Parts: sequence; C-alpha cells; structure tokens
Amino acid sequence: RWRYKDGTDRPIPTFKGENGDLLVGHCRLALYGLPQACRLFTLGLHKTLKQLGLNQSPVEPCLFTKQTPRWTYQYDGKPPFDKPTPTFDGMEGTPTTPHHIHVLHHVDDIIVSFSPGNPDYAAFAEALQTRYATTGGSTSDTGIPFLNMEINSSGQSIQLSQRSHIRQMLDATLGEGADRSKEDTPLPVTFRPTRLDCPTDDAELQSPKYQAFKRKYQSVLGQALWISCQTRPDISFAVSVLGRFASNPSDQAWKALKHLARYLAGTIDLCIDFPKTMPDQVKNVLLSYADSDFGACHDTSRSTSGSIMMLNQGPISWSAKRQPLVALSTCEAETIALCSAAIKTV
Repeated sequence: RWRYKDGTDRPIPTFKGENGDLLVGHCRLALYGLPQACRLFTLGLHKTLKQLGLNQSPVEPCLFTKQTPRWTYQYDGKPPFDKPTPTFDGMEGTPTTPHHIHVLHHVDDIIVSFSPGNPDYAAFAEALQTRYATTGGSTSDTGIPFLNMEINSSGQSIQLSQRSHIRQMLDATLGEGADRSKEDTPLPVTFRPTRLDCPTDDAELQSPKYQAFKRKYQSVLGQALWISCQTRPDISFAVSVLGRFASNPSDQAWKALKHLARYLAGTIDLCIDFPKTMPDQVKNVLLSYADSDFGACHDTSRSTSGSIMMLNQGPISWSAKRQPLVALSTCEAETIALCSAAIKTV
C-alpha cells in the first residue's frame, strides 16, 4: 500500500499525479500462507515433540519415535502382565517388545501410531491437544486420511490409495456426470507428444480464453502429479510427458490428459500394497529396477529414464524423467538410467 499526504492509503503508487509513500509491514507472527509459516510451525512442533520425550529420526526429520521398554512377569497360575522395569516384586522379568509411539507429519498434517495398551499414549495425546487444536483422530470409510491418501490396514497388508483425490481430479477434468469410459493405458497409444502442436501466435497465447485453458490444464496436471508421486507409479511416465507442455499446452496434450483421467477412473481401486508377512528371503531386501527408452522425445531427441525401488515387496520410490543429455546409443541411455537408479538406491 501507499500513503498519501491526505492520510489516505491506496493500493497504487501514484494517484492524480501525486506519489505516495510506500508502506512496509513487519509480521510479528507467521501468518497462514506465508513462506515462513511452514518452517516456523515445524520448528515449534519439533520442540513440543522433543519436550514430550520423542526422538527425531536421523534419516527422516519429520518422523518422531518414543519407545518404552517393558518386561513380562507372571505369578504361578495367573495370567502374565507387563511392567516398564526389569525387576518387580523380587522377580526378574522377561524382555518383550517395547511400547512405541510414532508421529509422522507434513507441516500440520499429522499421523500418529502407537502399540496397543501403551500406557504413555493417553498422556502424550492430552499434552499434544493442549498445545495444538487437533482434529480428526478416527478412521473414515476409506481408511485413515493423511496427505490426501487413504491408509487401510487389513489382516494381511497395509494399503495406500487416493480414491477421493482421483475423484476430485475426474470432476475437474471431465466434469460431473461426463463420460468416464475406461482406458487401458495411461496415455493414448497413438499419442506423439511434440511442441509443433502447441500454439505459437502471440495474440492467441495472450487471449483470455487460452489463459483460462492453460490454468485449467496446469491445475489438473498438478493433481495428477500429486497422485503419481504418492500412490500411483503406473502414471509417472504419462505425467512426466504431459508436464513438458505445462507452459504451453496444446489441444492434443489436453486430450491426452483427459485420457489419463479416464484411465484413473477405471483403475481407481489400484493401490500400493505392503504385505505384513512375507518369506524371510525377501524380508527387508531392497530391490531396484531401471530402464530407459531411446531418443523418444521428438522435440529434443532425449531419452527417458525410469526406475523403481521395492522394499518388503512394496514400492517406496519411483521416477520417470527425461534425461539431461542426448544419448548416442541405447547402451548409453540404459547406463544413464542405471546410474540415476543407483544413486537413489544408495
């Protein structure tokens, strides 16, 4: 804002030939939406969690854990019971699985897990709710919500999906009640992405109609990107290709994006599955796979690298990205993809 001699504040630097004095405000609190707000909230939350006795993971800064050792005791003819001390009533206890509390957060989106019967959880939850106005705390019809994901824990596995977020994308892309016929592939088989299909006329690029179309394309693409990063590695390549046209989308790219939406509509129940039991030979074994095409980008002649890392029979990291340089052979393209996958594996 600018302040003028008559004491009036206006959102313009000049008014009727008079220059106003620029006013600069100093925020004493982190307002919601400011870049610094997330950082300051995170620092405050971390301080609170540490005061409550939780330890920060050295490899995942947003994960906090508290473990309480316990020992099992049993009197003759009576059921066993647990105590947090190695000796009780003159008896030596048998070490058993410790109680735990896990807290994982992404800014103010928090998920908490704890072992059944944990005596520390009630005090922890009460202290956290005293400091922060928490909401939620229960599961929904689609599972435990976290970061627009639904987490379902069955007797056999833990499943991650994004059904509700996919429905939002479908409404934004196809419209409510529009044709949502299923597609078998994330991209049309005949789709050949090239910038030659993008508009080049300056008048068309600056027109309100095209600007509105561009914003809609970017919004839907952003939703697809979030889905591909969280729970759907099968659409990573499609999102990577369509992302090349985010700054100047064509009608062909929009049709391909709608095709991707219809593919998601037909595969909305696909999810990432982590089995709770597995053979010992694959338990805690990290497997990495890498592949590439060769010069498939028609505009740059660059290849695309693809990789996926599996742990305990479930994917934990994946990528489909155009390579930064032009490979001169399929062997070179494969080597570049393998190098990128090796870095991520390490």
